[in-house]
Amino acid sequence: MGFTLRWWFFHPYSDWNVKRAAKKDALEGIPAVSGSLHPPFIRQIKQVADANIRSLGEEWRKKEAPLKAKWLELRKEISYLNQLNKEEKGEYQDACVRLKQKYGLDPEHLKSGRLIKYFFLVIPILLVEVAINLFAFRAAHEGEVTTIIFALAVGLVLAIIGHFMGTQAKDRQAQGKGLFHWSLFGFVVLALMIISGLVWIRLLWLEHRAGGEGNASFSLAYLLLFLGLNLGLLVITSILAYNSHVEGEHSTLKARKSMARRSQRIEKLEEMANRLKTSGEYLRDRYFRRAARVKDIAQRLFYLYFEYNLRGRNENGYPECYQKKIDLDSTIEKSFPAMEWEKDEEQSSSLGGGTSEDAQGAPEGDGGLAQPEQKPSPGSDSNKGI
Repeated sequence: MGFTLRWWFFHPYSDWNVKRAAKKDALEGIPAVSGSLHPPFIRQIKQVADANIRSLGEEWRKKEAPLKAKWLELRKEISYLNQLNKEEKGEYQDACVRLKQKYGLDPEHLKSGRLIKYFFLVIPILLVEVAINLFAFRAAHEGEVTTIIFALAVGLVLAIIGHFMGTQAKDRQAQGKGLFHWSLFGFVVLALMIISGLVWIRLLWLEHRAGGEGNASFSLAYLLLFLGLNLGLLVITSILAYNSHVEGEHSTLKARKSMARRSQRIEKLEEMANRLKTSGEYLRDRYFRRAARVKDIAQRLFYLYFEYNLRGRNENGYPECYQKKIDLDSTIEKSFPAMEWEKDEEQSSSLGGGTSEDAQGAPEGDGGLAQPEQKPSPGSDSNKGI
Protein backbone atom coordinates (compact mmCIF):
# COMPACT_ATOMS: atom_id res chain seq x y z
CA MET A 1 0.00 0.00 0.00
CA GLY A 2 1.31 3.45 -0.88
CA PHE A 3 0.00 6.96 -0.60
CA THR A 4 -2.68 6.67 -3.29
CA LEU A 5 -5.58 6.04 -0.88
CA ARG A 6 -4.59 8.45 1.86
CA TRP A 7 -7.99 10.07 1.85
CA TRP A 8 -9.39 6.89 3.47
CA PHE A 9 -9.88 7.49 7.17
CA PHE A 10 -8.26 4.21 8.27
CA HIS A 11 -5.35 4.39 5.85
CA PRO A 12 -2.08 3.99 7.85
CA TYR A 13 -0.75 7.24 6.34
CA SER A 14 -3.89 9.34 6.41
CA ASP A 15 -3.62 12.71 8.11
CA TRP A 16 -5.56 11.42 11.08
CA ASN A 17 -3.27 8.42 11.62
CA VAL A 18 -0.12 10.56 11.22
CA LYS A 19 -1.40 13.02 13.82
CA ARG A 20 -2.37 10.18 16.14
CA ALA A 21 1.08 8.55 15.82
CA ALA A 22 2.79 11.91 16.40
CA LYS A 23 0.80 12.57 19.62
CA LYS A 24 1.35 9.02 20.87
CA ASP A 25 5.13 9.26 20.30
CA ALA A 26 5.15 12.68 22.00
CA LEU A 27 3.61 11.21 25.16
CA GLU A 28 6.30 8.50 25.16
CA GLY A 29 9.06 11.05 24.67
CA ILE A 30 9.87 9.97 21.12
CA PRO A 31 12.12 11.25 19.73
CA ALA A 32 14.57 12.24 22.44
CA VAL A 33 15.79 15.83 22.32
CA SER A 34 19.38 14.69 21.93
CA GLY A 35 18.54 11.79 19.60
CA SER A 36 20.24 11.75 16.20
CA LEU A 37 17.80 9.36 14.50
CA HIS A 38 14.32 10.23 13.37
CA PRO A 39 11.37 8.44 15.00
CA PRO A 40 10.47 4.98 13.65
CA PHE A 41 7.23 6.29 12.14
CA ILE A 42 9.11 8.91 10.12
CA ARG A 43 11.58 6.28 8.92
CA GLN A 44 8.66 4.05 7.96
CA ILE A 45 7.11 6.85 5.88
CA LYS A 46 10.46 7.36 4.17
CA GLN A 47 10.75 3.65 3.39
CA VAL A 48 7.28 3.64 1.85
CA ALA A 49 8.11 6.75 -0.19
CA ASP A 50 11.40 5.21 -1.36
CA ALA A 51 9.62 1.99 -2.32
CA ASN A 52 6.95 3.90 -4.23
CA ILE A 53 9.53 5.99 -6.10
CA ARG A 54 11.63 2.91 -6.98
CA SER A 55 8.49 1.09 -8.13
CA LEU A 56 7.59 4.00 -10.41
CA GLY A 57 11.14 3.99 -11.76
CA GLU A 58 10.94 0.27 -12.51
CA GLU A 59 7.58 0.70 -14.24
CA TRP A 60 9.02 3.55 -16.30
CA ARG A 61 12.04 1.48 -17.37
CA LYS A 62 9.84 -1.44 -18.39
CA LYS A 63 7.72 0.82 -20.61
CA GLU A 64 10.75 2.70 -21.91
CA ALA A 65 12.64 -0.47 -22.90
CA PRO A 66 10.61 -1.28 -26.08
CA LEU A 67 10.75 2.37 -27.16
CA LYS A 68 14.52 2.46 -26.74
CA ALA A 69 14.96 -0.91 -28.46
CA LYS A 70 12.96 0.30 -31.47
CA TRP A 71 14.91 3.58 -31.47
CA LEU A 72 18.22 1.71 -31.44
CA GLU A 73 17.06 -0.45 -34.37
CA LEU A 74 16.16 2.67 -36.35
CA ARG A 75 19.49 4.30 -35.52
CA LYS A 76 21.35 1.19 -36.67
CA GLU A 77 19.44 1.17 -39.96
CA ILE A 78 20.09 4.90 -40.41
CA SER A 79 23.80 4.37 -39.74
CA TYR A 80 23.90 1.48 -42.22
CA LEU A 81 22.14 3.49 -44.95
CA ASN A 82 24.40 6.48 -44.33
CA GLN A 83 27.44 4.22 -44.69
CA LEU A 84 26.10 2.84 -47.99
CA ASN A 85 25.43 6.34 -49.26
CA LYS A 86 28.90 7.44 -48.21
CA GLU A 87 30.55 4.56 -50.08
CA GLU A 88 28.38 4.95 -53.18
CA LYS A 89 28.78 8.72 -53.17
CA GLY A 90 32.55 8.33 -53.56
CA GLU A 91 32.10 5.98 -56.53
CA TYR A 92 29.44 8.28 -58.01
CA GLN A 93 31.70 11.32 -57.77
CA ASP A 94 34.57 9.42 -59.42
CA ALA A 95 32.24 8.33 -62.25
CA CYS A 96 31.02 11.92 -62.69
CA VAL A 97 34.61 13.14 -63.00
CA ARG A 98 35.35 10.50 -65.64
CA LEU A 99 32.24 11.42 -67.64
CA LYS A 100 33.13 15.10 -67.47
CA GLN A 101 36.74 14.55 -68.52
CA LYS A 102 36.11 11.97 -71.26
CA TYR A 103 32.84 13.18 -72.80
CA GLY A 104 32.41 16.69 -71.40
CA LEU A 105 28.96 15.74 -70.13
CA ASP A 106 27.35 17.11 -67.00
CA PRO A 107 26.23 14.08 -64.96
CA GLU A 108 23.20 16.02 -63.73
CA HIS A 109 21.89 16.37 -67.30
CA LEU A 110 22.94 13.12 -68.93
CA LYS A 111 19.58 12.46 -70.54
CA SER A 112 18.57 15.96 -71.57
CA GLY A 113 18.24 16.31 -75.35
CA ARG A 114 20.93 13.79 -76.26
CA LEU A 115 18.63 10.75 -76.30
CA ILE A 116 15.80 12.26 -78.35
CA LYS A 117 17.22 10.76 -81.56
CA TYR A 118 17.53 7.39 -79.88
CA PHE A 119 13.87 7.28 -78.88
CA PHE A 120 12.75 8.48 -82.34
CA LEU A 121 14.63 5.52 -83.83
CA VAL A 122 13.38 3.00 -81.27
CA ILE A 123 9.70 3.84 -81.76
CA PRO A 124 9.61 2.80 -85.48
CA ILE A 125 11.45 -0.42 -84.60
CA LEU A 126 8.85 -1.12 -81.91
CA LEU A 127 6.04 -0.53 -84.43
CA VAL A 128 7.70 -2.94 -86.92
CA GLU A 129 7.97 -5.59 -84.21
CA VAL A 130 4.31 -5.18 -83.30
CA ALA A 131 3.30 -5.42 -86.99
CA ILE A 132 5.31 -8.64 -87.49
CA ASN A 133 3.80 -10.19 -84.38
CA LEU A 134 0.28 -9.12 -85.41
CA PHE A 135 0.72 -10.85 -88.78
CA ALA A 136 2.11 -14.00 -87.16
CA PHE A 137 -0.63 -14.32 -84.53
CA ARG A 138 -3.40 -13.55 -86.99
CA ALA A 139 -2.11 -16.38 -89.16
CA ALA A 140 -2.71 -18.64 -86.15
CA HIS A 141 -6.43 -17.70 -86.26
CA GLU A 142 -6.34 -16.04 -82.85
CA GLY A 143 -9.00 -13.59 -81.77
CA GLU A 144 -8.45 -9.91 -82.55
CA VAL A 145 -8.10 -8.82 -78.90
CA THR A 146 -5.76 -11.72 -78.06
CA THR A 147 -3.69 -10.99 -81.17
CA ILE A 148 -3.22 -7.32 -80.27
CA ILE A 149 -2.34 -8.11 -76.65
CA PHE A 150 0.25 -10.73 -77.60
CA ALA A 151 1.75 -8.57 -80.34
CA LEU A 152 2.12 -5.54 -78.06
CA ALA A 153 3.48 -7.64 -75.20
CA VAL A 154 6.16 -9.34 -77.31
CA GLY A 155 7.13 -6.05 -79.00
CA LEU A 156 7.43 -4.11 -75.75
CA VAL A 157 9.35 -6.87 -73.98
CA LEU A 158 11.84 -7.17 -76.86
CA ALA A 159 12.33 -3.38 -76.95
CA ILE A 160 12.94 -3.20 -73.20
CA ILE A 161 15.34 -6.15 -73.29
CA GLY A 162 17.19 -4.63 -76.23
CA HIS A 163 17.55 -1.31 -74.38
CA PHE A 164 18.75 -3.10 -71.25
CA MET A 165 21.28 -5.21 -73.15
CA GLY A 166 22.68 -2.15 -74.95
CA THR A 167 23.11 -0.04 -71.79
CA GLN A 168 24.57 -2.98 -69.88
CA ALA A 169 27.02 -3.64 -72.71
CA LYS A 170 28.24 -0.03 -72.48
CA ASP A 171 28.75 -0.33 -68.73
CA ARG A 172 30.48 -3.70 -69.04
CA GLN A 173 32.81 -2.18 -71.62
CA ALA A 174 33.76 0.53 -69.12
CA GLN A 175 34.49 -2.21 -66.56
CA GLY A 176 36.63 -4.17 -69.01
CA LYS A 177 34.20 -7.10 -69.23
CA GLY A 178 32.46 -8.79 -72.13
CA LEU A 179 29.81 -6.75 -73.89
CA PHE A 180 26.85 -9.06 -73.43
CA HIS A 181 25.44 -11.42 -70.89
CA TRP A 182 25.18 -14.43 -73.20
CA SER A 183 22.90 -16.10 -70.72
CA LEU A 184 20.38 -13.25 -71.13
CA PHE A 185 20.65 -13.41 -74.93
CA GLY A 186 20.11 -17.18 -74.81
CA PHE A 187 17.09 -16.71 -72.56
CA VAL A 188 15.54 -14.28 -75.08
CA VAL A 189 16.15 -16.70 -77.95
CA LEU A 190 14.61 -19.53 -75.97
CA ALA A 191 11.54 -17.43 -75.15
CA LEU A 192 11.04 -16.52 -78.80
CA MET A 193 11.42 -20.17 -79.82
CA ILE A 194 8.78 -21.18 -77.26
CA ILE A 195 6.35 -18.52 -78.57
CA SER A 196 6.99 -19.62 -82.15
CA GLY A 197 6.56 -23.25 -81.15
CA LEU A 198 3.21 -22.53 -79.52
CA VAL A 199 2.02 -20.78 -82.67
CA TRP A 200 3.27 -23.70 -84.76
CA ILE A 201 1.51 -26.28 -82.55
CA ARG A 202 -1.73 -24.31 -82.71
CA LEU A 203 -1.57 -24.24 -86.53
CA LEU A 204 -0.94 -27.96 -86.69
CA TRP A 205 -3.92 -28.54 -84.41
CA LEU A 206 -6.13 -26.31 -86.58
CA GLU A 207 -5.05 -28.14 -89.77
CA HIS A 208 -5.66 -31.51 -88.11
CA ARG A 209 -9.10 -30.40 -86.94
CA ALA A 210 -9.93 -29.22 -90.48
CA GLY A 211 -9.01 -32.64 -91.83
CA GLY A 212 -5.93 -31.36 -93.61
CA GLU A 213 -8.00 -28.88 -95.60
CA GLY A 214 -8.03 -25.14 -95.22
CA ASN A 215 -5.96 -22.16 -96.01
CA ALA A 216 -3.99 -22.17 -92.74
CA SER A 217 -0.46 -22.60 -93.99
CA PHE A 218 2.39 -21.67 -91.73
CA SER A 219 5.53 -23.34 -93.07
CA LEU A 220 8.68 -23.97 -91.10
CA ALA A 221 10.49 -21.42 -93.25
CA TYR A 222 7.93 -18.80 -92.33
CA LEU A 223 8.34 -19.75 -88.67
CA LEU A 224 12.12 -19.26 -88.89
CA LEU A 225 11.56 -15.96 -90.69
CA PHE A 226 9.34 -14.76 -87.84
CA LEU A 227 11.99 -15.78 -85.31
CA GLY A 228 14.82 -14.22 -87.29
CA LEU A 229 13.05 -10.89 -87.78
CA ASN A 230 12.34 -10.54 -84.07
CA LEU A 231 15.93 -11.42 -83.18
CA GLY A 232 17.20 -8.99 -85.78
CA LEU A 233 15.08 -6.17 -84.40
CA LEU A 234 16.28 -7.10 -80.90
CA VAL A 235 19.91 -6.81 -82.02
CA ILE A 236 19.21 -3.48 -83.79
CA THR A 237 17.58 -2.09 -80.61
CA SER A 238 20.58 -3.23 -78.55
CA ILE A 239 23.03 -1.60 -80.97
CA LEU A 240 21.06 1.66 -80.93
CA ALA A 241 21.03 1.68 -77.12
CA TYR A 242 24.75 0.87 -77.07
CA ASN A 243 25.66 3.70 -79.44
CA SER A 244 23.31 6.22 -77.83
CA HIS A 245 24.80 5.89 -74.35
CA VAL A 246 28.22 6.58 -72.91
CA GLU A 247 30.39 4.37 -70.74
CA GLY A 248 29.26 4.35 -67.12
CA GLU A 249 26.10 6.35 -67.80
CA HIS A 250 23.67 3.64 -66.75
CA SER A 251 25.52 2.78 -63.52
CA THR A 252 25.98 6.48 -62.69
CA LEU A 253 22.29 7.25 -63.05
CA LYS A 254 21.40 4.09 -61.15
CA ALA A 255 23.72 5.10 -58.29
CA ARG A 256 22.19 8.58 -58.16
CA LYS A 257 18.66 7.16 -57.97
CA SER A 258 19.62 4.64 -55.29
CA MET A 259 21.26 7.38 -53.19
CA ALA A 260 18.14 9.53 -53.56
CA ARG A 261 15.93 6.63 -52.45
CA ARG A 262 18.18 5.97 -49.46
CA SER A 263 18.14 9.64 -48.50
CA GLN A 264 14.34 9.63 -48.54
CA ARG A 265 14.34 6.47 -46.44
CA ILE A 266 16.81 8.05 -43.99
CA GLU A 267 14.56 11.10 -43.62
CA LYS A 268 11.58 8.90 -42.79
CA LEU A 269 13.61 6.85 -40.30
CA GLU A 270 14.95 10.03 -38.68
CA GLU A 271 11.39 11.28 -38.27
CA MET A 272 10.30 7.98 -36.72
CA ALA A 273 13.33 7.97 -34.39
CA ASN A 274 12.58 11.54 -33.27
CA ARG A 275 8.98 10.60 -32.53
CA LEU A 276 10.12 7.62 -30.47
CA LYS A 277 12.59 9.73 -28.52
CA THR A 278 9.93 12.36 -27.86
CA SER A 279 7.61 9.62 -26.62
CA GLY A 280 10.39 8.35 -24.34
CA GLU A 281 11.00 11.84 -22.94
CA TYR A 282 7.28 12.35 -22.34
CA LEU A 283 7.04 8.95 -20.63
CA ARG A 284 9.95 9.75 -18.31
CA ASP A 285 8.53 13.17 -17.51
CA ARG A 286 5.14 11.66 -16.69
CA TYR A 287 6.59 9.10 -14.25
CA PHE A 288 9.03 11.66 -12.85
CA ARG A 289 6.11 13.94 -11.96
CA ARG A 290 4.38 11.05 -10.21
CA ALA A 291 7.56 10.36 -8.23
CA ALA A 292 7.81 14.05 -7.33
CA ARG A 293 4.20 13.87 -6.17
CA VAL A 294 5.11 10.97 -3.85
CA LYS A 295 8.01 13.01 -2.50
CA ASP A 296 5.74 16.00 -1.84
CA ILE A 297 3.21 13.82 -0.01
CA ALA A 298 5.95 12.26 2.13
CA GLN A 299 7.41 15.67 3.02
CA ARG A 300 3.96 16.94 3.96
CA LEU A 301 3.52 13.94 6.26
CA PHE A 302 6.95 14.61 7.80
CA TYR A 303 6.02 18.19 8.67
CA LEU A 304 2.58 17.15 9.89
CA TYR A 305 4.18 14.63 12.22
CA PHE A 306 6.76 17.18 13.44
CA GLU A 307 4.02 19.75 14.16
CA TYR A 308 1.77 17.50 16.23
CA ASN A 309 4.68 15.78 17.92
CA LEU A 310 6.07 19.12 19.12
CA ARG A 311 2.62 20.20 20.33
CA GLY A 312 2.17 17.09 22.44
CA ARG A 313 5.63 16.92 24.01
CA ASN A 314 5.86 17.34 27.81
CA GLU A 315 9.50 18.42 27.77
CA ASN A 316 10.85 21.59 26.28
CA GLY A 317 13.45 21.58 23.55
CA TYR A 318 13.60 20.93 19.86
CA PRO A 319 14.70 17.37 18.95
CA GLU A 320 18.10 17.36 17.26
CA CYS A 321 16.98 14.84 14.62
CA TYR A 322 14.35 17.30 13.32
CA GLN A 323 17.17 19.51 12.08
CA LYS A 324 18.46 16.73 9.80
CA LYS A 325 17.25 16.61 6.21
CA ILE A 326 15.27 13.56 5.13
CA ASP A 327 16.68 12.77 1.70
CA LEU A 328 14.26 11.60 -1.00
CA ASP A 329 15.96 13.39 -3.89
CA SER A 330 18.72 10.79 -4.19
CA THR A 331 16.11 8.03 -4.58
CA ILE A 332 14.46 9.98 -7.40
CA GLU A 333 17.82 10.59 -9.09
CA LYS A 334 18.73 6.90 -8.95
CA SER A 335 15.29 5.74 -10.08
CA PHE A 336 15.01 8.28 -12.91
CA PRO A 337 18.44 8.77 -14.47
CA ALA A 338 18.74 11.17 -17.37
CA MET A 339 17.87 9.74 -20.79
CA GLU A 340 21.10 8.91 -22.59
CA TRP A 341 19.89 6.97 -25.59
CA GLU A 342 22.75 8.31 -27.73
CA LYS A 343 25.25 6.95 -25.21
CA ASP A 344 23.51 3.57 -25.27
CA GLU A 345 23.66 3.67 -29.08
CA GLU A 346 27.43 4.18 -28.97
CA GLN A 347 27.83 1.35 -26.46
CA SER A 348 25.63 -0.92 -28.56
CA SER A 349 27.67 -0.11 -31.66
CA SER A 350 30.96 -0.74 -29.89
CA LEU A 351 29.73 -4.04 -28.47
CA GLY A 352 28.26 -5.15 -31.79
CA GLY A 353 24.61 -5.06 -30.75
CA GLY A 354 22.65 -5.87 -27.64
CA THR A 355 19.23 -4.90 -26.37
CA SER A 356 18.34 -1.90 -24.33
CA GLU A 357 17.53 -4.10 -21.35
CA ASP A 358 21.10 -5.35 -21.39
CA ALA A 359 22.33 -1.78 -21.31
CA GLN A 360 19.97 -0.81 -18.49
CA GLY A 361 20.23 -3.89 -16.36
CA ALA A 362 17.44 -6.06 -15.06
CA PRO A 363 14.58 -4.24 -13.36
CA GLU A 364 14.38 -4.48 -9.62
CA GLY A 365 11.46 -5.88 -7.69
CA ASP A 366 8.05 -6.86 -8.93
CA GLY A 367 6.93 -3.39 -10.02
CA GLY A 368 4.24 -3.07 -7.34
CA LEU A 369 3.80 -0.32 -4.76
CA ALA A 370 5.57 -1.81 -1.80
CA GLN A 371 5.12 -1.21 1.91
CA PRO A 372 7.37 -2.60 4.63
CA GLU A 373 5.98 -5.54 6.48
CA GLN A 374 7.15 -4.33 9.89
CA LYS A 375 8.37 -1.17 11.50
CA PRO A 376 12.12 -0.71 11.19
CA SER A 377 14.05 -0.73 14.40
CA PRO A 378 15.64 2.60 15.41
CA GLY A 379 19.14 1.23 15.00
CA SER A 380 18.72 -0.64 11.68
CA ASP A 381 21.42 -0.09 9.06
CA SER A 382 18.87 0.76 6.35
CA ASN A 383 17.81 3.86 8.28
CA LYS A 384 21.19 5.29 9.12
CA GLY A 385 21.44 8.97 8.34
CA ILE A 386 17.66 9.55 8.50
